Amino acid sequence: EYNKNGRKYKRTQEGNFIRVRGESKHLIVAHNYSNYGENYAIVSSYYILQQTGTILQDYRDLCLAIIFTSREIELNKWYESNSKVCSVEDALYNPFNFKQDAMDYISGISLQQRIEYVKAGCSILAATKINFLQTDHHVASPMLEGYVLKELINEICGSESALKSEDVYNSLRAFCHWCSIRGVLHCLDVPGLRLDAELIHNFKNFPRQPEWIKNAVMLRYPAGTSKCALIKKSLIVISKSVFGKLITCSNPSSIHNLFKLCSAIEAEPLRYHIRASSNNL
Repeated sequence: EYNKNGRKYKRTQEGNFIRVRGESKHLIVAHNYSNYGENYAIVSSYYILQQTGTILQDYRDLCLAIIFTSREIELNKWYESNSKVCSVEDALYNPFNFKQDAMDYISGISLQQRIEYVKAGCSILAATKINFLQTDHHVASPMLEGYVLKELINEICGSESALKSEDVYNSLRAFCHWCSIRGVLHCLDVPGLRLDAELIHNFKNFPRQPEWIKNAVMLRYPAGTSKCALIKKSLIVISKSVFGKLITCSNPSSIHNLFKLCSAIEAEPLRYHIRASSNNL
């Protein structure tokens, strides 16, 4: 372990460092086929949800989507070194006293139902990554933000009150950090990503997202560039107004440069994201 700026970090067996804070929120996964039968991710995700208020009772469909999708994250390796996952040896909590409870919770779910829950869970992951792209945050509190995320949570929870639920917020906040940002953005066809063959291969089974979700990617500029979008929109509105003809511009080249920059942002949004470098996007 080591400390930096008041934060504690712990070295994992893979040689990476994970921050020791909220350690009970890391998803435990098996890293090889011989341990897949242990259902680490299912038990771990159930335990994390069980520690989050009364969400297991209040929003069962959402919890099943999270639990079944966590299993796919484990099996398909939909995570990277900066994702909040760990091996059972590196785990700083023990969820396995709840293994039977976890198995009972997911019992009675048909294969087709499970497939639908995974689709829903993956769409929620996509929504949180869109939020990250546009706002630099996966989820917001005290009320969830993002058009796609709010639509999905409304649908799966069946209540607008879920958008203000602290339990829902805390569950989604844990869930979204188990999965690779780059991998999901790749599945949303975001241009300019730094990709490698292994990541592309791992995400080949990620469910294809509906067009309305993929279209939401470009509805807003990436985090850190919102002022550019605002100025561009203002200039367009002014130019189309009656009063726009009365306004003179002392430096037309600055407007030209702004629109040129906006075109570049729209072509390669990740290049201009405020944390593109630190997240290896």
